[in-house]
Amino acid sequence: MQTRLALSSRRIRWSILLSGLILPQVILIGPSLFGSKIMLPLDILGRPNCYLPREVRSWSKAPQNFTLADPVLQLEIFRRFAVREVRAGRLPLWNPHNYCGYPFLATNQSAVFSPFRLLDYLWPSPRAIAWGRLLRVLVAGIGAYLFFCLSLRCGFWPSTFGAWAYPLTGFLIWWANYPLADVTVWLPWLLLGV
Repeated sequence: MQTRLALSSRRIRWSILLSGLILPQVILIGPSLFGSKIMLPLDILGRPNCYLPREVRSWSKAPQNFTLADPVLQLEIFRRFAVREVRAGRLPLWNPHNYCGYPFLATNQSAVFSPFRLLDYLWPSPRAIAWGRLLRVLVAGIGAYLFFCLSLRCGFWPSTFGAWAYPLTGFLIWWANYPLADVTVWLPWLLLGV
């Protein structure tokens, strides 16, 4: 009887933790998760001499934040190239499409071996970007929870609130579409291992 009660209590705690990690992401990026938007700042393409023709650009707004141009102008192109090459059975060592060619696998922006890139390899749509973000949030939040519980010996509620807050920190929100966030989500796991 006691083991059933402990098992039920453990399930409830994990349900609370996971729902607190997933719910803010549904609020923040829900349209991207459900397919009505793509989690990229595509308004960057409307700036002069960039991508959109003048007829379309005339009714488009100016970009909200030009400092977020890399996910559209570079990282999405890298993601698509890596996915296309891996799905074709080739290791993308070299990208012949930029600068007359350059080493692609050696750049950290390509993230070819990132475990989060597996979702892109299975589902090559740009809609996978938001689901990859949710996966990163789960890895970061669960790692933070385990670090607070096991290493710092905090109780359930302080550990849970810390785990809920970690994926919502300014750094992880600002760099959400960058490969740098792929590294930062492992920080609680690293601290737990130490």
